[in-house]
Amino acid sequence: MIIQIITTPMHVLWSYIFVNRLGLGLTGTALSSMITTVINTIVIHLYVYFILPQFKEAYFFPTTDSIRGMKDYIKVAFPSMLMACLEWWSIEILTLYASLISVVSIGSQVIILNVMYVYYCTSLGL
Repeated sequence: MIIQIITTPMHVLWSYIFVNRLGLGLTGTALSSMITTVINTIVIHLYVYFILPQFKEAYFFPTTDSIRGMKDYIKVAFPSMLMACLEWWSIEILTLYASLISVVSIGSQVIILNVMYVYYCTSLGL
């Protein structure tokens, strides 16, 4: 969190430089986001590797031992992933159909969809 607090103002600065000063527009926004993400990733890895030595064991290169038992995992994970994707896609299709009815219908669908996103994100995060 400390790293994010430090890089967020830097992101604002990079966005200002790329978008306003250099006039890059949407490309400047993408560049500033990319720079912020890369710096966050590098600094977090360095922090965990050098400052939190108890987590060094979690950093390893994948080997054949890493993927042992993956077949059993995929047998369970793939149908679950497919079921979740089909559920989200059906909701998106319903939103498209609601947009064909009226503005009020799409407005109410968007409200319901946002409440559902908050509900699902909370439950999936636990």
